[in-house]
Amino acid sequence: MAMADKKKDVAKLFKDGREIDEAMRQAVREAVRTHHLLGRSVVTWRDGKVVRVPPGACEH
Repeated sequence: MAMADKKKDVAKLFKDGREIDEAMRQAVREAVRTHHLLGRSVVTWRDGKVVRVPPGACEH
């Protein structure tokens, strides 16, 4: 595949966004699962505040 073709593919991915969104969802699921398995809290943003969620309190 030529470099110009690769750039078009990346541009399509960003324009559509669905594949990127799904990749992000998968990455977050894996991060939450890993934190849960290690017994570590997950830090997130809720209602304008940083919140620490203890292991086992979030879906994984």
